[in-house]
Amino acid sequence: MSQPVRQFPNSPEVAAMVRKLGSVQHGDSKIISPERVAEILSHFNVPGRASFRSCAPYLAAGYQGGATMEFVQNYLDTIRYPCYPVGDERRVRIPSLKVLAEVYTPGVGFICNVIKHLLSESIDLRLFAADIADDKTRQAILYRANALYGLAKALSHTNLIIPVSRGSNLDAIKDKIAAIGKAVYIITDGTAILGLGDIGPQSGAPVMTGKAILITGLADIPAISLILDETDPDKIVKILTKILPERGGSINLEDLSSPHSFEVERKLQDKIAIPVFDDDQWGTGIVVAAALINGAKLMGKPLGDLAVHFQGAGAGAIGVALILTAAGVNPGKIQMADSKGLLYAGRKDGMNEEKSHIAAIINAEGRTGSWENGLRGADIYIGLSASEANKRTPFTLEHMGMMNKNPGIISLANPSPEILTTTNEDIGTAYKRLRDAGAAFVGTGRSDAPNGINNVLGFPAIHKAGGFLADATSYQRTDYVVAARAIAELLGEITPDRVIIDPLDPRVVPVVSEAVAAAIRER
Repeated sequence: MSQPVRQFPNSPEVAAMVRKLGSVQHGDSKIISPERVAEILSHFNVPGRASFRSCAPYLAAGYQGGATMEFVQNYLDTIRYPCYPVGDERRVRIPSLKVLAEVYTPGVGFICNVIKHLLSESIDLRLFAADIADDKTRQAILYRANALYGLAKALSHTNLIIPVSRGSNLDAIKDKIAAIGKAVYIITDGTAILGLGDIGPQSGAPVMTGKAILITGLADIPAISLILDETDPDKIVKILTKILPERGGSINLEDLSSPHSFEVERKLQDKIAIPVFDDDQWGTGIVVAAALINGAKLMGKPLGDLAVHFQGAGAGAIGVALILTAAGVNPGKIQMADSKGLLYAGRKDGMNEEKSHIAAIINAEGRTGSWENGLRGADIYIGLSASEANKRTPFTLEHMGMMNKNPGIISLANPSPEILTTTNEDIGTAYKRLRDAGAAFVGTGRSDAPNGINNVLGFPAIHKAGGFLADATSYQRTDYVVAARAIAELLGEITPDRVIIDPLDPRVVPVVSEAVAAAIRER
C-alpha cells in the first residue's frame, strides 16, 4: 500500500494553494500571480505510473525549448487585461508578433494542452484512488488530483470568460452580459479546438481568451467568451437565445465541430437579430482568399485558372472553398479530401449534408481515391487537416512533386501545420525546405513564420463592421469577399515571403471594417 504514496506524494500544501486561488479574477487584482503558478508547477516533477497519462513529462518539456513555468507566467501576464469596459484601462496592447504567437497561435495550443494534461491526470488519479482501501493513501492521491484539477480550472477561467454549464443560473448570466453592454460574444463548446480536437470547453477556453484579447486590442470593442458545457445544437441555441440580448453586437462561433457547427450557425441566426459569424469557416476563408488573391498574381495566373486541392473537409475547408468560389475560383477545379479520400458527387461513405453540398459543386473531373490523387496537376495546396500527433498526415516534398511547377502551399493545421515532418520540427526549417524546393509561396496559420495566414486579419474587423459600425442583423458571403479583397489590397508589393499583410498592421481593422460596413449599408 505504500508504493502509490511514493509515486504520488501527499501534497496538502499544493491543494491548499489551489483552494486559495478561488475565483481567478477579483475586481482589479491580477488573475494569478506568476510566483504562485510557479510554486504549484514546481510540484509536478514526479514520475507517473505507466498506466497513467502523467502530465509531468509534458510540462517538463516546456514551450518551444523554454521552461513551462516561464511560458505560463508570460501567458498569465498577457491575459490579465479585462476585455470589456472599465474606463481607459480597458485598452489591451499586443506589442509584437511574439506576444501574438504566445496568446493566440501557436502558444495558445500549448496552454490548452497543459490544461488538458492537468485534467487528464486528475481524472486518472481519482479513478485510481477509488480502488485504494487504505484511507491515508487514498487521501494522499486525492490531494494531488484536486490540486491538478484546481490549477487547470484556474488557468482556463479568466475574467474574459463566463462558463455556462447545464446547471447554470441562466438569468444571472443574462444579467451579467447585459451589464457589460454591447459586445462581441465568443462562443464554443470545445468540440474542435484548434487542431487538437474535442478536448472540452475547459481545455479550449484559452483560445476564446485569445480571441477576446485580439478583438478588444485591435478593434477597440468589448469582447467576452461564453464557454458552453453543451454540445447538442438545439440546446446550444436555446441557451444562447435565453442569455444574449435581442439586438446589438456580434456573435463569433469558435471551434465547434463539423457538421453541427453549420447547424448551430443556421438555427441561431434564425432565432436572433445579432449577426452570427463562424470564424473557423468564414474567418479562415477571408484570410485564405486574401492570400490567394495576391499569390495568384505572384504566380501569374488568374484565380479562375487555379487548380486548388484541400486536405481536410471539415467546417474550415468547406467555408474556405465557398468563399474562394465567391471570389472567383472555379469550383470545378477544386479537389477536397477527408480521411476516407476525395469528395465527389454521389459519394456515400462518411458523408453529411455539408460535405454532400460541396461535393456536388467541386471536382468536375469526378476524381476518386486517396487525398494524394487530388494533388495531381494542382496549383495550390490548402491544408486544413488534423494537427494531433496521432492523426496528422505531413505534407512532404514528395507530395509537392505531384503538383504543378512552383505551387502555392497554404498549410493551416494548428498548432502543427502539415508542412512539419513532426510536431516538434522548427517552423522556419519546414518553411525553408519547401521554398528551396521551388514553392512559389508558403503560408501557415502560425504567427511565428513568414506569410502568417492568420484569422486575426479578418474577425476583429468583421465584428466591428457588423456589430458596431453598421448595426447588422446578419452577415452574407459577399461581405467576406469584400473583406478579403480589402486585406489583399493593403499589401502593396507582393513577394514569395510576403503574400499577405502583417496581422498587426494598424491599417487593417479601420480599412477592412469600413469596407465591410459600407457593403452592409448598401444592402
